Amino acid sequence: MVEGPQVAGSYRNPATTEVPPTDAQRAAQKKLQEWLHKQMRVVLPDGRVMAGAAVCIDGFGNLVLEKVTETRTKTITNVLGETRAHTEEHTYPFVIVPGDKIASIELQKAAPDCTKLLSDLQGLDLSIEGRAVRGTQVPPLKDPPALD
Repeated sequence: MVEGPQVAGSYRNPATTEVPPTDAQRAAQKKLQEWLHKQMRVVLPDGRVMAGAAVCIDGFGNLVLEKVTETRTKTITNVLGETRAHTEEHTYPFVIVPGDKIASIELQKAAPDCTKLLSDLQGLDLSIEGRAVRGTQVPPLKDPPALD
């Protein structure tokens, strides 16, 4: 016996019917959507750090990063017992990080918008000709010699 609404030639399995998300799941989904296309550092349990932009997060918490730099720091001990840190970096176009292998995520701060600063600077006289710099008078600039 087949249950559920029927459309000609189709069957909907009641066991796989989607359950509406809870409020906590909706809040988590919203937070994850805010993280899309943002630069982040993902730390894995083995100490590796993946830095890149999040392009996809699936329902299982798996994360796809693009333009990734993987950083791995190892402690090396030589025969004399001296230890030093050795850092390796690798770059990848894309990396899939399994959700259950994420120890922590740190969002990177966006670079400041410099357009206002640049527009403010355009109206300023930035020449140093004839001004004192650290107690020394800056001589006026001479015309450069002509190149023949």
